[in-house]
Amino acid sequence: MGPTTHHKLLPNSPMPTKTEITFLQDDEKLFSSIAEMFYNEWQVDRSLTVDWLKKRTGRKLPFVLVAHRDAKPIGIAALDNEVKILSNYPESKQYTPLVSLLYVLPEYRNMGIASLLCNKIEAEAFRTGISRVFLYARNTDTLYKKLGWKEMERVLYKAQETVVMYKDM
Repeated sequence: MGPTTHHKLLPNSPMPTKTEITFLQDDEKLFSSIAEMFYNEWQVDRSLTVDWLKKRTGRKLPFVLVAHRDAKPIGIAALDNEVKILSNYPESKQYTPLVSLLYVLPEYRNMGIASLLCNKIEAEAFRTGISRVFLYARNTDTLYKKLGWKEMERVLYKAQETVVMYKDM
């Protein structure tokens, strides 16, 4: 399956801009760009992010998808069996694989890119024979509900209410 593309007009833009979704490749420059995004948003150590990314290149679970505009990474999403919240809630290990780290740079939000990334993750999960995927959401469960995700339960994680959701493929 090739890259997914999406076009959207930006304000004062005469031509539609193109968003391309690709699998994460082994590319140090790309790793650094994504690590910088995570550092700016969550102050995550850049070297930890790079190490995490290096283990998730390619098309097999776990994998990472990257949204690009004009060759610039603008968003990311992963499908994984290991995420930090599972160490706090070991009983939740049954809720895998998980969509994780769905993130879009602030200046590209509300353009459908998060939905595009989520839809591509779902399509790839289905392609590999996965019948149900899960996620944990804080402040974004409305987006997921619009995309057909269903709420399972609510848990307290890092002092914030977090919604556990699932979607059948």
